[in-house]
Amino acid sequence: MMRKMLRCFMGLLLGMVVCGVAVAADNPEAILSRVANNMIQSLAKNAVTLQSDPARVYSLTRQYVLPFVDATEMARRVLPPNVWRNATQSQQTQFTQLFTDTLIHTYASALAQYQGEQIKFYPIRGGYQGKQTVEVNSLITHPNGNPPINVVYRLVVNTHGDWKLYDMSVEGISMLESFREQFTTMGDIATVIKTLQQHNAQAPE
Repeated sequence: MMRKMLRCFMGLLLGMVVCGVAVAADNPEAILSRVANNMIQSLAKNAVTLQSDPARVYSLTRQYVLPFVDATEMARRVLPPNVWRNATQSQQTQFTQLFTDTLIHTYASALAQYQGEQIKFYPIRGGYQGKQTVEVNSLITHPNGNPPINVVYRLVVNTHGDWKLYDMSVEGISMLESFREQFTTMGDIATVIKTLQQHNAQAPE
């Protein structure tokens, strides 16, 4: 399950592995660069064990990636609107946690496969001041000469005024839309929760 999302999360990883210039702290591009600097140092320190030590990879993901993601906003947006509205508060909370765990497992799989790709960010069209959501465009290049990949990061301002990632697209394929297509076929929230429980239970620890 979720295999096709691996490419999207590799794009998220690469978006963080970049050394950007210092700009205003609340600039979405600065946030990407700050996370990148921490992540690339950790990748270098743990390069030997990235694929052989899943627990270490999960730890890095929770430490450096999770704070950058608005998991609650992702969970709300990824379900069909009627499924989210009809779910109880308890079910919404349970789904959010399970979906967050799914994101971590999927992301960690991509993280373990990093092979030195680099990324270039482009200026935000129209700036970011006064906006609630922005898109940050980027281009990923591979050291082995494979074709570059276009990745778009979508960020939203939360209630604390912080920019958080809520979606991304790799070559026009939205991460949330890809997940939503799978969740839509499951019908109700109870089935979605059960499926995620089974999926996460099979993930290596």
